[in-house]
Amino acid sequence: MDIILTPDAILDIRGGDTKSRPIVQVLDIKSVRKSPVRYQFVVSDSVSTLQAALDVQLNDKVTKGYVREGSVVQLIEYFYKNHKNIFIMNMRTVIPECVKIGDPKPLGEPHLKYQSAPSGCNAFAPTGNISKTSIFDSTVKPACQPPSLNFITRGSLAKNEVPINPISALGSHLGEWTLKARVTAKGGIQYHRLVEGDVKVISFDLLDSSGGEIQVKYVGCAVVNRFYPYVEVGKVYMVSKGSLKQVPKDYNHLKNEWVIILKATSMLEKCEEDCSIPQQQFLFTPISEIKNVENNSILDVIGIVTNVSHPVPVMFKNGTENVKRKLVLNDDTNETVEITLWGKFCDNEGQVLREMFTLE
Repeated sequence: MDIILTPDAILDIRGGDTKSRPIVQVLDIKSVRKSPVRYQFVVSDSVSTLQAALDVQLNDKVTKGYVREGSVVQLIEYFYKNHKNIFIMNMRTVIPECVKIGDPKPLGEPHLKYQSAPSGCNAFAPTGNISKTSIFDSTVKPACQPPSLNFITRGSLAKNEVPINPISALGSHLGEWTLKARVTAKGGIQYHRLVEGDVKVISFDLLDSSGGEIQVKYVGCAVVNRFYPYVEVGKVYMVSKGSLKQVPKDYNHLKNEWVIILKATSMLEKCEEDCSIPQQQFLFTPISEIKNVENNSILDVIGIVTNVSHPVPVMFKNGTENVKRKLVLNDDTNETVEITLWGKFCDNEGQVLREMFTLE
């Protein structure tokens, strides 16, 4: 699959551009400070290179292997700092690993004309050098080795080797796209009350082999009735011909600014099992660090249940009733956190935990 970097991206950034969200390649990564660790990149547009400094809040992209030497990334938030380097505040991985594209030179040196990448870019999820000794490993790894492919599959949606796009590459710049991903969660049917009447809304989450995640929604009785029985948690699907909608992070539990909206003309096709796609992906936060996290953030936490309460009914001001249950979690940082389970989680998972805790 040929990868095209954004032409003249380095020149444009040095000229003051902060809005174009260019696609560039990371050629070199090094640590330039220890406390806290600060990473410095060399980025390329296939013609020119420039130094770049990474915001420390993005360090896990390097430590967990999502960005490494050779990665093709899209810069989301950035600016040219002190007339020396790019300061990157937000970015996403397009291709985690790829051969060097073009023959880029530092600005001011002679260089070759712009050219696209050769074939052979490896578009797989990071293997990373993640420690196995901690319970805070970030990703559930598949049990088998992934096959060798470059986001190309063969099926009724891909008879002519239609390229499969990584979720991290989705955005307003991308026209037609096709995803291959696993359903990791599926919500129940909800009803949104509009002027013209109640509307059915369903959502499910997708995870692909590069570690990208995105929420998918389908709205309206006809679309819901068509797709809802077909979607199974744990299965792999090809998805195409949906529309992308940008949503605030407060309305999206995944780390993605986009949501896919399926329409009556959208395509959703079940595929054979693909062990290159993890069953689930977690980014565990130690309990001791929860106090430093921004309010309303979505977190993954792992630990030992030390207490489970009985269910308690709750009556809301609008007259509706629900039920909740509290549990206490402890991890290897010797900190505890109280978690509240509502509704079906209280009745199902909460009751199972209560029975297990009582038996112990």
